[in-house]
This record gives sequence, structure tokens and C-alpha cells, in this order.
Amino acid sequence: MEYTKEQLQKVQAEMAKKATKDGKKFFVVKYVHTDLEGWKKFLMPHAEYLMAHLKKGDLIVSGPLETGTEDRKEAMLVMVADNEESLMDVIKEDPYWIQGLVDSYTINEWQPIFRNF
Repeated sequence: MEYTKEQLQKVQAEMAKKATKDGKKFFVVKYVHTDLEGWKKFLMPHAEYLMAHLKKGDLIVSGPLETGTEDRKEAMLVMVADNEESLMDVIKEDPYWIQGLVDSYTINEWQPIFRNF
């Protein structure tokens, strides 16, 4: 079966509407840490921050990436927010951010159309 361009656009628009949580957008955030002593020192406050945001509902999942090395840690966070600005407000509460332990980061809006959460 072939679809017209208009049909595909309609399906895509409907799927994009479903790719939200309570009307909020999904974002994938990646952190890179190179100060591993600082990373260790603030791990528990960072974990408490993550747990608080899991309970609040704006953090969906988080964890380290296997791409880290001896001198570099990387982590991925999937979060929801109204927009990137409000997401940054939440990120700036992270003890790692406050202590200057996030050497670099990326934020990408994500549309998890096919999901089980």
C-alpha cells in the first residue's frame, strides 16, 4: 500500500503529539565529566538530585554510558520539560552542574514515538 505525502504528514503529526508526557517534550541530555575526583565526591548529592526528579516526574531514566574511559565519565539522562529553557533550569540544580563538574553536555529534543513508558 502506498501513502500520499499528505497521509504521511498526518500520521507523523499524530505520532509527534503522542511523543510527549503530560504535554511536555522529551529531551536526551548527555553529560561528560573529566574531574573524576570531583565526580566521586559529589556522586551522592547527584544521586539524590536524580531521585528527587524521578519522583517529580521530569526525569524518566538516567545512567552511565559504557563509552566512558579511565579519565572520563559519560552519562545519559532522558528528561521531560516544556522547553529547553525550562530543562536548563532543572539541569542547573544538579550538584555536578553547580560544582562545575559537567565539562560538556548536549541536549537533543527526542520524539519517542514507539515506547513502553
